[in-house]
Amino acid sequence: MTVNSKWSLGFASRSGDFIAVIPKGSHLPARRSVTVTTAVDAQPNMKLSIYMGESSKAEDNYPLSNIRLECFEKGAAGVPRIKLTFYAYEHSVFRIGVCYKEGEPEQDISIIPATGLSEEYMNRMREMVNKMTSQAISQEVGGPDLGVVTLSVVV
Repeated sequence: MTVNSKWSLGFASRSGDFIAVIPKGSHLPARRSVTVTTAVDAQPNMKLSIYMGESSKAEDNYPLSNIRLECFEKGAAGVPRIKLTFYAYEHSVFRIGVCYKEGEPEQDISIIPATGLSEEYMNRMREMVNKMTSQAISQEVGGPDLGVVTLSVVV
């Protein structure tokens, strides 16, 4: 069975724009990668704010999670490159793979929208995430090159 995503999945850029990584209507399960970098020299971390929605302004979309990226080598602004792979599954289950260095394995971050959901439902969703992360991804989502996106430091 083919399921299409109802909303775009993405994150906020340093300027507050919504960067849609997996567009609305993508066949699920799906994945797409984007590279992010630092805004200032020797930046100690990066803030990754994940959203779901269709507005070009991140703050007008539904917030899913805030993630702090810290395990990268410090360098001049724009030099550290971190590959983020967004995975979208049925039932609003999302996962992000973070790769700090080429050739190293991804570190997984599961994202489950939690606002207004019962504990029982959350537990079922966690079980579903564990099952789905081993599921083969049927589609690598295409689209325009997202380039390298600069992320702000967490204060």
